[in-house]
Amino acid sequence: MSGKRMKVPSREERIQRLREMKDEDIDVSDIPELGEEFWANAVPVGPEKQSITMRLDENVYEWLKSSFPQYQTAINSILRQYKEHQEKQAT
Repeated sequence: MSGKRMKVPSREERIQRLREMKDEDIDVSDIPELGEEFWANAVPVGPEKQSITMRLDENVYEWLKSSFPQYQTAINSILRQYKEHQEKQAT
């Protein structure tokens, strides 16, 4: 061994590589097909989402975007926790 270290791709580089990959290049040979029985019994998970427009302070929006890769999911989680806390306080 020459003592040189291999560069480990960053998370962003790995995600970008996946985004650039073509569907036909993905090996799915070890994934079983999901038959009609599976889909007949499939149940949606979680409540339905409502698409909305929301106005936020710019600094709050920038903080959310920089802090959470899926910032819209984070907003939902923060609001859900606040809602549940308020409901507990009301009882």
